[in-house]
Parts: sequence; C-alpha cells; structure tokens
Amino acid sequence: VEAKRQILRDHLLPMLGEVTVAAINYAVIEDVKIQLSKKLGKKTVNNVLSVLRGMLTLASKRGLIAGVPQFDWLRPPPPTFRFLTFEEVDTLVECAAGEWKAMLMVAARTGLRISELLALRWDAVDLKAKRIIVRRATVRDIEASPKNNRERAVDLAPSAVAALRDHRHLRGPSVFCDAAGRAPTRPATKNSIAHACDAASIPR
Repeated sequence: VEAKRQILRDHLLPMLGEVTVAAINYAVIEDVKIQLSKKLGKKTVNNVLSVLRGMLTLASKRGLIAGVPQFDWLRPPPPTFRFLTFEEVDTLVECAAGEWKAMLMVAARTGLRISELLALRWDAVDLKAKRIIVRRATVRDIEASPKNNRERAVDLAPSAVAALRDHRHLRGPSVFCDAAGRAPTRPATKNSIAHACDAASIPR
C-alpha cells in the first residue's frame, strides 16, 4: 500500500492529477511512459504503469469508464546476479561484527530473505531437527506472513546449526536482536552487511 501511495504521490498525481479518468487513453499513457523513461529505469516505469492500470481497471468496474486502454509495457533487461563463492561467504561471516555473524551464516546457508531474517523467532527454530519454519516477514517495520502467504520449512546446514547454537540468547523471542531484545531494522542490517563487505574486500 505504501509503495502504491508513493507512486501515486511522486509520479501519477504530478503528471495526471488534472486529467479526468475518462481522458486517460492510450496516447496519454504512452506520453506518461516516455516522460518517466527519461528519469527512471524500465522496471520502475512498469511499476508506475501497473499502478495506473490498476486504478483504471477499478474505474472500469465502477462504470466510470467504458474500458481499460491498452498498455504497452517496457522490456527491462534480464537481471544480472553476482553470487558469492564459498570462500567469500566464509570471509564475509568472519569479518561481520558480533551479532551479525550468525545472521550472515544463516542467510548464506538457507537463502532466507532479509525480511524473514528480521522476523525470525526462536519458536520457529528447531536445532534438534535442523530446520527453520518460516512463518513471518518484516517489511517496512510491519510484521506479516512471508511472501506468497505460505509457511515453509528450510533445512539447516551443520554450519548454520552451530552458528545458531553459539548465538543462542535469552534477550527475547527474536533470534537476531540488540541488547534490549529488539529486532534490528532493515537499514541497520544492510549497513552492517555493507561494513562486513568492505572489511572482506567484497564488492557490495
């Protein structure tokens, strides 16, 4: 919801705020796309157009317009991924400061999203069975169900089990937290990972 509000506030209202819904046709949409493409990447432009299309679809359902105009989406280049080697992972974990060592080890060995790591609680960790049940995710400081609204079990490698056993604390229900038991924020987590990358001489 917040992401859509931001798109509406930053892009759609400045460009279409004075335009009636019925006047938004294919030509207007193409003009919006061209203007946005001058300053935004193709994927971001498509995100803005997706919000606009959703609004027009709702307007059509409510009988405010006869139908939804055609949308021609941009084709963003395929994403490129740079995966760490096993050696780089070990170096990164070694260079991480205190609390973040265990988080980085679990992240590297399980593939959990950062939102899932931030919401991970001890009641979802079974060190005896060597697995984690992913039940929660924290996005924009709001805790909710994980992506696709489905729980899933993730096996723990021996190194992840060992890291969690060494990390076990009594500061609260959150696996990763500060001295007061508060779960870390996303910016703080990304900042700590960035510092570990710099210390390990690994490009961010």
